[in-house]
Amino acid sequence: MQSEFRFIRSLRSPHHVVFDEDLGRYVISSAAFKPSSGKDGTLSGDLEQILAFDGLEPTAMYPAVRDPVGAASVTIAEIRAVKAAVEHDPTSRNWYHGAVRGTKSKGANKQLSKRATEIIPINQVLAAKFDQALKGTPDSSPSPWLSA
Repeated sequence: MQSEFRFIRSLRSPHHVVFDEDLGRYVISSAAFKPSSGKDGTLSGDLEQILAFDGLEPTAMYPAVRDPVGAASVTIAEIRAVKAAVEHDPTSRNWYHGAVRGTKSKGANKQLSKRATEIIPINQVLAAKFDQALKGTPDSSPSPWLSA
């Protein structure tokens, strides 16, 4: 993988974003770069270099997850700077899929989240809606008028 190309990660709320009180908005969380809890422990995303080779936009595969609220990107150089590795890891549904290995340490997750850029801006309304629904706040409660 060439260093200047990006690794693109779809973001979910509240799993990959957190509300920043100082900014008054949702921002990328270090959890966005935490590896999956599955047995392989990799971080999934799309590889801009392979998308570009096929003449596609970096966000052509977005969304890659259910309930997306945006997408973040980091360069391959930034991944390597935290001592992680990235490889082409095509799946049956996504030829452009890549896997990052070596982000298990909280330090690597945090560094990547700080270096990440919103390639598709976080939809603040959706992020709040999904966050409230998961937390069970009053805004997400079903209406008493709907129960019968």
